[in-house]
Amino acid sequence: MTTIELFASLILLAVVIVVVWGVSLYNQVQRLLNIIPEMHSNIAVLIKKRTDLIGKLISIVDSYGLHESSVQGKVSGDFGGTARATPGIIERLASLRMAFPELKADGLYENLMQQLAEVEEDIATRREQYNSTVRSYNTVIVQFPGNVLLTPFHFQAKPFLSDQELSDPPYPTTNRESQ
Repeated sequence: MTTIELFASLILLAVVIVVVWGVSLYNQVQRLLNIIPEMHSNIAVLIKKRTDLIGKLISIVDSYGLHESSVQGKVSGDFGGTARATPGIIERLASLRMAFPELKADGLYENLMQQLAEVEEDIATRREQYNSTVRSYNTVIVQFPGNVLLTPFHFQAKPFLSDQELSDPPYPTTNRESQ
């Protein structure tokens, strides 16, 4: 094998390595791009479940006839339907358990409160996973030398998901609110 043939073989090998690396990098970005919407959708499903559980808890509170103004204020004060209001709603629903022993004894109420706590945990975990995946994607598209190869594809950085962006649909109102 002559020097020219050896040099040509090394050049060909280098080109093959760069092409394989480029295809692998592109596929990694595409995989992350497909995972991000799926993860966001999973979070939306959990938020819907949380909203349904809160609605059921409100119905239970309503069924006990706990409509006097102090309780009504505790339950309906934060029902604006935003993610920032949700922790306040959950705290108020939990505090009713202490104020009204008949609620504390209600197995369904306790079960729903437990499910709600689990859903809140799941939402936090999924949000962390989503943000981790977004961070991986954002890093891959800006890191050298991959960014040189990926620039022609115009990949855009994805935003992270914060608590404020996790909006709930409006919560149901209690019987007294609808009167």
